[in-house]
Amino acid sequence: GCGGRIKRYEPKTRIEMYGKNLAWGQTELQYLQILHLPYVVFANSGFLRKALVDVGGFDAELASGNDVDICWRLGVKNYKIGICLSAIVFHENRKTIKDYFKVYFRYAKYQSLLFKKYKYMTKRKFMINTYSMKLFFNAIIKLNYLLRGNPRPLYDIVEATALIMGHIYGSFYFRTIYI
Repeated sequence: GCGGRIKRYEPKTRIEMYGKNLAWGQTELQYLQILHLPYVVFANSGFLRKALVDVGGFDAELASGNDVDICWRLGVKNYKIGICLSAIVFHENRKTIKDYFKVYFRYAKYQSLLFKKYKYMTKRKFMINTYSMKLFFNAIIKLNYLLRGNPRPLYDIVEATALIMGHIYGSFYFRTIYI
């Protein structure tokens, strides 16, 4: 499999300009704290059909996170995943704070299911995801950026809050402990 870069498509609103783009542009392989296997975001990726069939295709239970799941299953079977920087796709970002919150909440909810699905490989009974807390505290430290007209710390607080709430909700919903 191979992932390419993801760029912002004609950002107009402040959230489109300053909010995070998918996988921060996908210039390198991505990793989640759950399992140290790489993944690429499906918004710009390609895979050999044979490999996708070999790992059983998409998991219908995952409303979000199929890109991670497919890549992890490919990794377990020793398939290789890479990045092709010359493959570029332009992707619209979320236009409103509400949509930005909802997408990160959904990502976090289904990360709980990914943890449950791969718990046997991690040998862990529960997981505490430190990314959201680091993001939150770093945003608090950088609130002075607002004085320079950069709203990014506020968007990071929205993202961190959505992730924390999504992890808690997903933990209850999927009956696992991933916070």
